[in-house]
Amino acid sequence: MGIALFSVLSHAAQAVVVIDNLAAGTQGFAATVSGPVGGGFFSPPPNGQAVFSFVTGTDRTYINSLLVSVNVSNSSQPLVVTLSSGPTIPSVAGPIEIGSVAGTVGGPITQTLTFVPGSQLILEAATRYWIHFAVNVGNGSYTLNNTNTPVVDPEWTLENTHFRSNSLSPWNELTSGPQARMRLDVTVIPEPAAALLGGMGMLVLLRRRR
Repeated sequence: MGIALFSVLSHAAQAVVVIDNLAAGTQGFAATVSGPVGGGFFSPPPNGQAVFSFVTGTDRTYINSLLVSVNVSNSSQPLVVTLSSGPTIPSVAGPIEIGSVAGTVGGPITQTLTFVPGSQLILEAATRYWIHFAVNVGNGSYTLNNTNTPVVDPEWTLENTHFRSNSLSPWNELTSGPQARMRLDVTVIPEPAAALLGGMGMLVLLRRRR
């Protein structure tokens, strides 16, 4: 029965892309993320940050990977991406880190960075989450690209991007602009009751074969 139940769980827990907005489209706005150290006269102000939100569907899931399209201005320090939940942007306080990735030195200006959690990050059903972008040290600088080509699971919602030019400025919402160029891959967590029923059904089939 243990083998049968494992088979059911493996079949049920499949990875799925719930949000895919990586394709290029009409570029509406790009929010710059910068480190706490100024990078010179032509560099963006320090401590620029960006955040966007999404609402999950009816199932609990965990994150497999998050891909984000950025323009790399200065890859001397990594872009840090964190996750938090709550109704408003101040909820980004005390977030959980998804990953930290630096752009490729000498690579193209526009790059896709892939963030894979080091531990299982569970997303609760029907919950608003915030993906927060920051450069925590140095003068690294990245621009979060936006576009208008989202392909979103019918149960999920991709919401707008917010930005602030430095740590003292207010958050501004891009209410009329496209949304973050990103792709979110998750795995659905099977409900215990459904998994148990599936395992029992497989056990019945095995007994019939005998």
